[in-house]
Amino acid sequence: MAKSAKQIVAADTSEKMIEVLSNKKLNNVEAIIGELSEETINTYPILKDKFDLIVASQVCAFLPNYEDFRFNIVI
Repeated sequence: MAKSAKQIVAADTSEKMIEVLSNKKLNNVEAIIGELSEETINTYPILKDKFDLIVASQVCAFLPNYEDFRFNIVI
């Protein structure tokens, strides 16, 4: 994605995953350790900007009861 985007914000709760990403030294990627919470948004001002696209890879793996979860997609 870094080759196609002007700027990317990558967030993960795993310090190891962010370390792996940071080691790639991608100039247009800002890596953030943490989940999207009010505290994290207040810590990283870039999270207050508007985003053109949000990708939530594998987020459904963390839902406690996937079958009962309802998706609301707004395009």
